[in-house]
Amino acid sequence: MPKAAVSSEAEKSKLIGNDLFARGKYSAAIEAYTEARLCSPKWEVPLVNRALCYKKQGKWDKVAEDCVAALQLGSELPKAEYMLGLSFLERGDYKSAETHLQKALDLARNKGATMLDDIWKELARAKYALWTA
Repeated sequence: MPKAAVSSEAEKSKLIGNDLFARGKYSAAIEAYTEARLCSPKWEVPLVNRALCYKKQGKWDKVAEDCVAALQLGSELPKAEYMLGLSFLERGDYKSAETHLQKALDLARNKGATMLDDIWKELARAKYALWTA
């Protein structure tokens, strides 16, 4: 979603969520990101940020739910693909993990993302799990 189409209330809630996340208050950050999502339902950023909070809490089903919703908005989001891949990896679906982590790697390369090392590491873990399964 173009930045101009995001409501000021949504942006404010996202910033509050970011501050809460930085302080380790993940449940409160989830509430702030949920508020941002309600204000701008077609904005994928609050979904990805909320998924990151769920990741910190180990709630892998919720991570997957938010990442799928973000990706359905039509965006190519390496971070969402990465966390979706992690959610599959943590839940033992190694083939789906490999698929989404590879997509995250491809997207991150194209966008010059800083998370390439993390993606490589988790992709290797997924491939190893597939190989040893």
